[in-house]
Amino acid sequence: MRYLKYIFLSIIVVLLNCKRPEEYPDKPEIHFKSFYVSEITDSMGKKLIGQLTFSFIDGLGNIGFDEISSNNNLDSLPDTIKYNLFFTKYNRIDNQFVVDSQNIKLFYTIPYINNIKGDVRVTFDYLFIKYDTIKYEFFLIDRNYNRSNVEITPVLLLKKGFGVTAE
Repeated sequence: MRYLKYIFLSIIVVLLNCKRPEEYPDKPEIHFKSFYVSEITDSMGKKLIGQLTFSFIDGLGNIGFDEISSNNNLDSLPDTIKYNLFFTKYNRIDNQFVVDSQNIKLFYTIPYINNIKGDVRVTFDYLFIKYDTIKYEFFLIDRNYNRSNVEITPVLLLKKGFGVTAE
């Protein structure tokens, strides 16, 4: 009888210590982590670069696209087939943030990733700076074409040595 007590108690302890595996949503979630500005010199001279890092969680682990065959006419494909990371840049003008009027497409392709969680780093080149206070809005699309949440950076300064991390 005493042994049954110990066995029963051992089973209870084991069951209480078992952890359920974490569950993640099928739709990707992204979160801003950091943005740092540095100055580099290349064949064109000095320029500022910004490095934005964000984290992702995707329960299906299907972030990133396979490389598109060079046989495809890329111009005829929709942007959501060619790209999976989309940014909108905002400039601060008269203390208000407005969409960048140059309408430069800030679309990127994240390569094939087979992880549920991870970080992505994107590098921006700033050859000409008209406004030094900006922010970005961004989202990604996974291989099942699920769109993530839209993430917005804090206010960013395009000055050498500037850095900001998520709170």
